[in-house]
Amino acid sequence: MSSVVKIVAAVAVAVALLLGIAAIYLFTIFDPNDFKDEIRQLVHEQTGLDLGIEGDLSLSVFPWLGVSAGRITLDAPDGALGSLEEARIYAKTGPLFSGKLEVRGVSLKRLKLKLTVAENGQPNWAIGQAVAPSQPGTPSSTVAEPVSPAALPLAAFTVGELSIEDAQIIYQDLQQGTYHQLGDIALTTRDVDLAVGSFPLSGAFTYQNSPTGTPIPVSFSTRVTPRMEPLGALLDELLVKVANAELGGTITATHLLDDLPGISAQLQGTNLNPSDWSELLDSPDLAAVDFPFALSLELNLDGAAGSLTISALELANETLKVSASLSVTQFMQTATPRFSATLRAEADSTRQLLTRLGIDAAAIEDPALLGALTLQAQIKGESGYIAIPELALQFDDMTLQGSLEIK
Repeated sequence: MSSVVKIVAAVAVAVALLLGIAAIYLFTIFDPNDFKDEIRQLVHEQTGLDLGIEGDLSLSVFPWLGVSAGRITLDAPDGALGSLEEARIYAKTGPLFSGKLEVRGVSLKRLKLKLTVAENGQPNWAIGQAVAPSQPGTPSSTVAEPVSPAALPLAAFTVGELSIEDAQIIYQDLQQGTYHQLGDIALTTRDVDLAVGSFPLSGAFTYQNSPTGTPIPVSFSTRVTPRMEPLGALLDELLVKVANAELGGTITATHLLDDLPGISAQLQGTNLNPSDWSELLDSPDLAAVDFPFALSLELNLDGAAGSLTISALELANETLKVSASLSVTQFMQTATPRFSATLRAEADSTRQLLTRLGIDAAAIEDPALLGALTLQAQIKGESGYIAIPELALQFDDMTLQGSLEIK
């Protein structure tokens, strides 16, 4: 037994000496900046993009295996694609020997992405085919089979803390004439361990739909529970704030690698006001519609089946109460999706309702008019066809019942 202990001790000492020698080499002789050209060439060969490393690269080994970089740029053939002013990543050294990646921290500062679709429909982020150096006798490349998320070593992946500061993403489609910008992006999370369960995620940004538009503040917080097979996630304790509005609830997403994923949600919103959406929807007329309301709904999207269901939809404020449901089928399988819906709306005073919607009703002076309103309807249809088989309207002393069909 003593000989075994001596052998183990000798091996441990040898490993420690080797690690010490490697650390001395990395700190005193090895300089990652000497490999900038090789890194640039590798990125260009694999993506066709040009990588610029303007800042210094630094490497640390103990107690964390870490890499930090200064300014980095990425250029597409037709112009700048992105830049990053500072990046840091640190991981535990020990777990790497057992096939685990435990990241102590990741920090990205002033990340900027400019995604552009040209007038000919070509996106600037489309990565070209890998440009491998020509070598005689090199076998032709083959396309690898898709890897299932469950087959990836994600369960061995942990992150102590991740932060993104002062980022910006611009998307501009010159063919469609659209522009979207996310600015002042801040994102933080911590204690990410895919083998354990949920982790917190929070962030904030501003949104503009034109280069000169007024920025709209957005913030969010949630707990994320990843799901590996099929790839998805549960967003619980979700709270989103857009301008003065708040939206909370739970969202579950599945099959995220499919063309159209599956999504189910239970959401509740407060202080939703069309006047706050005039800039967002590029509709100046909405600025005069001061009509705050509360909203709740349940949503289920099944991408594989091509169906969408919105149930238990409730919209209400002091002048109007609306309940509705909607079902859409076949929107992926055929060119003629079908829909059906139910609607009920109630208003104690139509006059007050019109006033809140910015519609002048002063011309109708009779106080007996523009009173209570109740509307009930069932609606169904498909492309080129709408039917209302059941329609009931009560307005003041008038009652209307019937059906309607439009082709």
